Amino acid sequence: VARRWNGNYKHASTKMCDVPKAKKLQLHLSVQQADRITVTKTVEKKRQETLQHVLTKAMLWKLYCNEYPDIEIELDIGDPNYLPDVISLDVDGNPLFWGESGRMKVHKAIDLMQRYPNTHIVHCRWDMDVDAIAGPLQEHLQHLLDTDCLDDLPRRGGRFTFCSLPLDVWRFVDEETGIIHIAHGDLDWKELEFPTIKTTPLQKAASTDGKSLW
Repeated sequence: VARRWNGNYKHASTKMCDVPKAKKLQLHLSVQQADRITVTKTVEKKRQETLQHVLTKAMLWKLYCNEYPDIEIELDIGDPNYLPDVISLDVDGNPLFWGESGRMKVHKAIDLMQRYPNTHIVHCRWDMDVDAIAGPLQEHLQHLLDTDCLDDLPRRGGRFTFCSLPLDVWRFVDEETGIIHIAHGDLDWKELEFPTIKTTPLQKAASTDGKSLW
C-alpha cells in the first residue's frame, strides 16, 4: 500500500528557539577573548532544563572571560553545598568570581556572601526586571538590619551584582559558528546596596499592610 503524503509534515527545526525543554542537548559555544584567541566550551542542556538556563551560564562566561581569564562553567570547587554555574579561582583555589544563572534563594545568596567574603558574585536571570531580581535579597538584608542581625555582611570585600537578559537569550549566539556575541550594554545591571537605616514602625506597617514579610 502506498504511503499517504501528509501535506502538513514539517522537518524538525534545528533552531535554538525551538529546542524543547524535554530535550537533552550538547552545545559547542565559543568566545573571542581580548587577545583574539577563540576559546570553545561544551555545555550540556539536561532534560527538563531550559535552554535559557544553559545559555545564561555561557553569557556570564563570555561577559567576564577577559576580567577573569581562567573562568569556567560548572567547575566543582569542593564546596560542600553548591556547584557554581560559573567560577574563577585565584592561584590558591579561592573563588574570585561566582556566577549564578536563574533562580537563587535568599539563604543561598547569604551563604555565599558569608562563605566567600572577597568573591565577586553575579546573579543573572532572563525575562525579569533587574530590580525584581535584586528585591528579595535587598528586602531580607533590610530585615536583618532591623533585627540587629546584619553582622559583618556590609564589610565584605566582594561585590554582589544583579543582571537581566532578554527572554530570547539565543539571540546572542551565532548558530552557525557557536560564537557568542554579547556585551555589558546588552543587559540591565544593578549593584547590591546594603541598607544603613532601620525601617520605622510606620514604614513597616505600610510595607506589610498587616502581613509578615517572612
